[in-house]
Amino acid sequence: IKNMFLRTVRAADFIRTLPEWDGRTLIVFGRSQGGAQALAAAALVPEITLCVANVPALADHAGFTAGRQPGWPNLCRKQKTLLYASSYTDVANLASRIRCRTRLTAGMIDDVCPPSSVTLIKNRMSAPVELHYFQNLSHNAPPADDDGRKLISGELDK
Repeated sequence: IKNMFLRTVRAADFIRTLPEWDGRTLIVFGRSQGGAQALAAAALVPEITLCVANVPALADHAGFTAGRQPGWPNLCRKQKTLLYASSYTDVANLASRIRCRTRLTAGMIDDVCPPSSVTLIKNRMSAPVELHYFQNLSHNAPPADDDGRKLISGELDK
């Protein structure tokens, strides 16, 4: 997981070297594990201006210790010895580092990345964040008209 997060940093570094980059707008977008990558990038790259993470994974690894279902991949339930080490790759623990505007989505019947893990991410953020709950959404992408793409388009039109 650590190397995956570091690759998001390197990707952002590379994008900022391209002549096509406008020098100010840097957006990350993802769903599930990609949502976790978007959150990690937003936490580790201060130049990111907008983060959209739909049903993000890799959050609340230790949730089972408080009676909550942890998000995918349930690292600590499989190997309790990972409890301490996994805290470094828990996006809920990275959330306090995020400074950009962020949009999160959670499916109320998602048993892969439960809404409690997404809510934990939101609660640990001090940056502007909006969390959209979808009543009938399991671990799928939210409807195309409400998955954050309109927000991204608006940001690009500025």
